[in-house]
This record gives sequence, C-alpha cells and structure tokens, in this order.
Amino acid sequence: MEIEFVNEGDIQKIYDISKCYFDWTYDNFVSGLKSNNIFLKAVSEGKIVGFLIADDLIDSYNLLLIAVREEFKNQNIATKLIKKLENIAKIKNDDSFIKNLEFENIFVFVFNSTCTSTPIVGM
Repeated sequence: MEIEFVNEGDIQKIYDISKCYFDWTYDNFVSGLKSNNIFLKAVSEGKIVGFLIADDLIDSYNLLLIAVREEFKNQNIATKLIKKLENIAKIKNDDSFIKNLEFENIFVFVFNSTCTSTPIVGM
C-alpha cells in the first residue's frame, strides 16, 4: 500500500469512485488538484483504493473528502492517508494541525461498486 500525491491522470478514476456519493463534478476535482489542496491517493497493486482531499490554508488544513473502497476497509487506509497529511504538516512546521486533529470527528466513506456507501465515524 502506497500513499502518493494525485496527478492529473488520476482524476477520472477518483471521480468515478466518488460520483455516486459526493456532489463534486469532474471539473471540481480538476480545479481541486490545481489549487492549494493536498490531494492524496492510496494505491494497492496499481489500483486507487482511497483518496483524501484537504484544503491547504495558511495556518491549518480543512479536510474536504476522504474515501476508501469497500473491499479495502479495515486496513487502516484512511488512517494512512491522514498520517501522510500529518507528515506534510510537520514538514511545513504546522504544529496547529497536529494539535487540533481529532480522529473521532472524521467521517470516512466506504464505497462499493453499486453506488452505495457506508459512513464510518472515527478511525
């Protein structure tokens, strides 16, 4: 399992995963990638199995979306995505992110192939 930055070639795959659940358009994802957002993907055997989008503000991060494919749930993928975001914050020396992170208040959506999702509270 690798956590990587999303590139433009990943947008269609991420959009396809999320279009049943989030009201973001394809163009929203493209704009999000080109803006100040942190856009991460979890990759297993060459397949995107989860993603995270956080707005990179001046002194904090706003978690916008986080999702994991159903067949990969209970593998700590959402936690790994957030840990990567935490490491990015450490590199940026943004201690406020680390102090204010509360895993209990994060909703992770687990997606299946029939466009139904299960929100999981906390991690």
